[in-house]
Amino acid sequence: MVTRKLVLIASIAIVASWPADRVDAQDAQDAQADPMYRAFERIVEDLNENRLDSFVFAVDKKAMLETIYDQRLIESRVRDQFSDAFAGQIETMFVGSFPPAEGEILGKIVAFERSGEKATAVVRFDLSPYQYLYHEFHLRAGAKDDVFIEDWIDFFRGERFTEAVGDQLVMVMPGGNQTRSLLSPLQLTEAETFQASELFKAIRDQKPDRYFEILPGLDDRIQEQEIVAVTSVHLAQQSRDKQQYRAALTNLAEHYSTDPKYTVMLLDYYLPKRDFQQALDAVLRLKDRLGTDDAAINAQLATLELILGNTSDAGGYAESAVSSEPGSELAWWAALRTRTAQEQYDAAVDALTVLEDEFGHKLRGKALERDAGLAKLLETDQYQTWLAAEKP
Repeated sequence: MVTRKLVLIASIAIVASWPADRVDAQDAQDAQADPMYRAFERIVEDLNENRLDSFVFAVDKKAMLETIYDQRLIESRVRDQFSDAFAGQIETMFVGSFPPAEGEILGKIVAFERSGEKATAVVRFDLSPYQYLYHEFHLRAGAKDDVFIEDWIDFFRGERFTEAVGDQLVMVMPGGNQTRSLLSPLQLTEAETFQASELFKAIRDQKPDRYFEILPGLDDRIQEQEIVAVTSVHLAQQSRDKQQYRAALTNLAEHYSTDPKYTVMLLDYYLPKRDFQQALDAVLRLKDRLGTDDAAINAQLATLELILGNTSDAGGYAESAVSSEPGSELAWWAALRTRTAQEQYDAAVDALTVLEDEFGHKLRGKALERDAGLAKLLETDQYQTWLAAEKP
């Protein structure tokens, strides 16, 4: 799938992926034999070929609209117009939620669980060898082995599709009742309702400068509301205002750090601060949420554990990563570093060979000398033997 420049937020450069529970090989085979799995896999394959027709067709539009409208104070005119346009806007809204990418975005199902006629599928979208996004799709079985998509959660933006769309529709005409409903269960004064309404208009009009003019004047309990905390991160990214972005992430971390939906955002807060334990804790929460033994996930766990000095745990995650997905470049870099840290030098030079032969890296000469994490490896007989070997 190729992204199109629609209404996008600025991309966070994430050097991270996410962890999860191990899935028994037989369980994985059973899942892949499920008709719902196969039907959804064909949709993902179409996305990879930049064909979105099957995705749009699979969206259960009636059920999704019911969820979007449920218990939301949306003006009837707005509701009618959106209902008429929804089917034609699905592709735009889905593609527009991805960050810009230079090349293709390729999806892969990394977890699937079915219960009766319902199922959830986690898809990893690869933006580059080092950047991954995850979506969790909620599915329903149809006739003749078809599958319908009822909703999805985007772990890059930290939002459920129907909730985000529903809130945006309320903001189209944010009168007093609508504003209070978005901030429920807070009890607002008339003045606070007016201020918050102006804030929501700035969101609607995509005016970050106006938004951040209004925000400081709001009471802390309003700024701490989830819809405001998350939107502040999105708009700060969009405006590329580093100071506002840091303040928005700080607010999110203080009040919603335990919600796995926000792990990706919060990694951009913890990692620059070198708060690697908090980063690890956040990733482990997402691990439990996603429930997939994914190579990219395990490679990131290996990296964080290694930084924290837990070399044995790091090595276990790295070896799981290369075993489950030998074609993952990130996994082999993790294996190289953890094997070196554990003084498994024969295995470390094997990783060097894979990184050169399979991924095109030039790791001889001075390429590794500036990497402190590999200093011990460069002094070993195994490395010198590997270095002296003639490349075929």
